[in-house]
Amino acid sequence: MKSIVCGLLMLLLSADIALAESVSLSAAVRRGVAHNRSLTALANRLRENDQKIEQARAAYRPQFKLGGSYTYLSRISEIKLDLPLPVSMPPVKVGTHNVLDANVFGTYLLLDWGKRAKVVAQAKIGRKLTEINLAGASEEVIYQLIRAYAGATLQTENVSLLQKYLEISRRHLEDSRTKFASGLVSEFDLLKSELQSKVYEEQLAMARVDQQEALLSLTEICGGDTLDLLEPADSLSQLTIDWPRTVSFDELLAQKPQVRALQTQQSLSQLSAAAERLRPTVTAVSSAGWKNSYMPEPDKLQLNYVGGLSLTFPIFDGGYSKHRQQEEQEKQKSYQLDIDRILSESRRRVDILYQEMRKIDTKRRITKDKLALARKALEIASVSYGAGLITNSDYLDAELEIQSIETQSLQDRYAMIMNQLELKKELSYFPEIAN
Repeated sequence: MKSIVCGLLMLLLSADIALAESVSLSAAVRRGVAHNRSLTALANRLRENDQKIEQARAAYRPQFKLGGSYTYLSRISEIKLDLPLPVSMPPVKVGTHNVLDANVFGTYLLLDWGKRAKVVAQAKIGRKLTEINLAGASEEVIYQLIRAYAGATLQTENVSLLQKYLEISRRHLEDSRTKFASGLVSEFDLLKSELQSKVYEEQLAMARVDQQEALLSLTEICGGDTLDLLEPADSLSQLTIDWPRTVSFDELLAQKPQVRALQTQQSLSQLSAAAERLRPTVTAVSSAGWKNSYMPEPDKLQLNYVGGLSLTFPIFDGGYSKHRQQEEQEKQKSYQLDIDRILSESRRRVDILYQEMRKIDTKRRITKDKLALARKALEIASVSYGAGLITNSDYLDAELEIQSIETQSLQDRYAMIMNQLELKKELSYFPEIAN
């Protein structure tokens, strides 16, 4: 029953993978940067920042308002005339019962000692900060994409390796059955051959599931439809990582998005502190409109306009601006401490990664020698087993040994790629973005 389930699982996964689109690493990177959903959403924020800049620039333009009102007065002022005449004079009404007022009101900030310029500069720095965040997000997407691509490549080659040894195991099983029928091997040897074949079948079924998951992850990071799988066109041995070898590490570390973002926030904080200083403002004020209630014809609408200058000078705000400036100064110190911490941790991490690369490289050379010895041993074991010089168990042990070493060789190559990728990430070395 277990073998039937494994067989069906392998058949279904093989059908999905057969329809997958083959893609190279460079093409996958271009596709991921262009179509990744998170990058598309973040890029849209640049347009938001453009609008914030225009909002800040609006302070340089005059502001106009339309206004109007209607008021009904049930009683209006009267002037009673008491003259030394024999004829009495009726009281004179001042104003009208229906008061109408329609006007245009305008203001223009003439002078604010650079406060508007600082607000515009803050908006521009905000856009720059979004660009840095976008660059950092692009680096993260490329990092995750290369990682997923290498993982998919590893799983694909692992499937191929297990398929190869499953075929070898099946041929050996058939040979064992023939020899068992002839009485040349024991039933124990036959059962052990069958067991090893089943082990390879199980491993292959599980490896196909891992491969499918890796391909789905790669497809998702590329921003594609997960129903149309992508598969790596490059083999693990062909996969090369562009990592820095001669570029100054200090220069690269200084350009890390995290460092640049903190430096940008420092600049933003400096502008915020400067904007909090108490400074006078001069504003031009004017209005024009039509209104009635003017004597001697209070019911007639008449044009009227006014204009003037307004000076405002805040001299004391309870210490708010002083403490706001101190707050921004403390922020700048915190940002600098974070920058120093990131640079120090990155330098130490780079040194560790280089030591790890040396260790992996040494291990790869030893594994290569072991693999050559294991292949030679398997050739000898195959001939010796055919001649009856060694047991079935000895042959199976030699087969398992070379399969284990070949798997380890794949793991070593994958570990080197991952280490180079971590170095790229730590140094923010991603020339793929410019391309």
